[in-house]
Amino acid sequence: MCHFCPDRLALHKKPACVHGCQVRTLDAGWQLCEALWTSRLHDLESFVGIESRYNLLDRSIERELVLCCQAYGIGVVPWGPLAGGFLTGRYLPGQEIPADVHLSNFPSLYGDVPTDANFDRLAKLEAFAKELGHRVGGLPVAWLLSHAWVGSVIAGATSMQQLSANVIAAGWRLAREDIDRSEEIL
Repeated sequence: MCHFCPDRLALHKKPACVHGCQVRTLDAGWQLCEALWTSRLHDLESFVGIESRYNLLDRSIERELVLCCQAYGIGVVPWGPLAGGFLTGRYLPGQEIPADVHLSNFPSLYGDVPTDANFDRLAKLEAFAKELGHRVGGLPVAWLLSHAWVGSVIAGATSMQQLSANVIAAGWRLAREDIDRSEEIL
């Protein structure tokens, strides 16, 4: 999927230029809104979707980016639903995180994730998922897919076991009270 750049380089009249992914990053609703305005003003190709880091622990895009997307019919495709694997429950407080996993390999993305407060939240999410008859690793994906404005979820897998877990999670439909309760935990 393409990303936004702060000028009109990414907005072209020719769809081939858009499909060439000549865009970089988008962090705020005002940037998207300005890009949409520019594309309408100049009769240019426009954005139809964005991808952004979004999960149970990082909900920062809800402050303005999601609101802009909803207002203008832009799809949202979250990445990092498991917070670098942290939300699978495979790491324990006080345990060193292996060097060969996303949580360790991308400190700029996930360095703030393995905190005592997040381990406490994870323990509560684990108990809640178990109460519902599921594993905690499925809850973040099911929670994301419960949002009508989420078009899909980018969930990586490095093994068949992880792929199977993601497929099971995608089929889990949370009831409204389950969504509310998972958000109260955080």
